[in-house]
Amino acid sequence: MKKWLVVVVLFLAVWMLGGCKKEEALKDLALDEIFTQEGTYFVYFYRDGCADCEQIKPIILSYIEILKSDPEEYEGKSMIYAVNLSVEENEKIFRVYSNSRLQWGTGQGAELNFWVDGVTEADNLYIASTSSLISIGPNAEDDIIAQFEAQGYDAIYQRLAQHLNLPMEEAQQ
Repeated sequence: MKKWLVVVVLFLAVWMLGGCKKEEALKDLALDEIFTQEGTYFVYFYRDGCADCEQIKPIILSYIEILKSDPEEYEGKSMIYAVNLSVEENEKIFRVYSNSRLQWGTGQGAELNFWVDGVTEADNLYIASTSSLISIGPNAEDDIIAQFEAQGYDAIYQRLAQHLNLPMEEAQQ
């Protein structure tokens, strides 16, 4: 109980404090860097002017600060990187159903319009909406692949709380 309380208090304190230091915590990746980071990690996709993205950003920054606050405690937890889909070079993966292999209802996400699971190259990702979260890491054959995790504020928040092993009813308070 004490451990959970410390995590929640830290989470809220970092979220409320704001500031430039937190902004530096979230590293933006270029498209060609999505599959090149170490270990297993999350990639958060956002767009400039996206209200949902602005709402979840303090939670993501707090999550990063929690990981950094006690590296030993959170060893093995996935870091988060970001991709701004408003950047011209990154826009090409912000698409829906523009490829014949993606049929309605065959992808991931709430509307099955993401193409992420099992993808091994950034150019083959289909990110249908922002804010969204995927994970990148090795599969059983040690191929580096993408997996869909969540889309939208509530789902991303719940996924990150789950990853930190916070009980869901307590994480939502």
